[in-house]
Amino acid sequence: MKTKISSEIIIEDNIEVVYNSYFDIRKWQDVLSDVLGVNVISNSESYQEFTMTVYKHFQEETVHSKRYCETNKSIRLEQITPPPQVSTMSGLWEFYQLNQKRTLVRASREFEVKQSINLKDYSSKLLDSLNQNLNHFKNYIEKIGIIEVSLKMPEKIDVVQQKFWDIITWNKIWNKINSTEMVFESGTIQDFFMVVERENRLERIRTIQEKTPSGDIFLYSIIPPEKLTMHHGSWSFIDLGDSTGVICKRVFRMSDRHQSEFCEYKRNFQSRLNQILKEFQNYYLGEEIVN
Repeated sequence: MKTKISSEIIIEDNIEVVYNSYFDIRKWQDVLSDVLGVNVISNSESYQEFTMTVYKHFQEETVHSKRYCETNKSIRLEQITPPPQVSTMSGLWEFYQLNQKRTLVRASREFEVKQSINLKDYSSKLLDSLNQNLNHFKNYIEKIGIIEVSLKMPEKIDVVQQKFWDIITWNKIWNKINSTEMVFESGTIQDFFMVVERENRLERIRTIQEKTPSGDIFLYSIIPPEKLTMHHGSWSFIDLGDSTGVICKRVFRMSDRHQSEFCEYKRNFQSRLNQILKEFQNYYLGEEIVN
């Protein structure tokens, strides 16, 4: 029995820009943080075939898809090799011009789960993923950067949480930190300056971060990195028994005079966060750290 879910969002741009962002499958890696790679097999204005590798649930998945495209109207998806939890998966994006600067995107998925999979749980997770997809495209098109990357650490959760919270010793793991100066610290609040190397220059950033009762860390830069007017995010930790899943989220907005650099900046920032996670993983594995 097939199940269908759907969601929609309004994007503040014209329908041509919005449609082309979804149509250009090679750009998905810039928009969506969990896309590791896209291999295009066939591509025309009306038909696309490709494989896409994503990082979900702390492991890689590769799907094989076909898309049938009607310019500025719809993109219909058929997955030849669907995600491992389902036996079939298809979908649809529909585009509606509200006015010259606003576009409604309606997205749906139709699927059939395998017998071993809980339908309610999978449907809820898939709807969350669909909403995340819509939000990431909206913010990318509207030039608000959203990044969400993750990696599994080979250490128990309490050990990992403490090391991520111990910001003073970060430079032992991530050597692009030049110095850290703590302004205020309690058991759950830290206010600190950090001088970091970015694009062969030193930036002085001031950040406040708070640790929740569960051990997650939320942060906000009151003096953000250069080129940004806003920067905040979090470190979340998932208990996997003898290992820990770490999820890094960042949201940023660039200053007006640097808007033209948005795409490259987001790409480089995401690469930087992935490398930080990898350096922490190497630290717990006892491997040599190379920046």
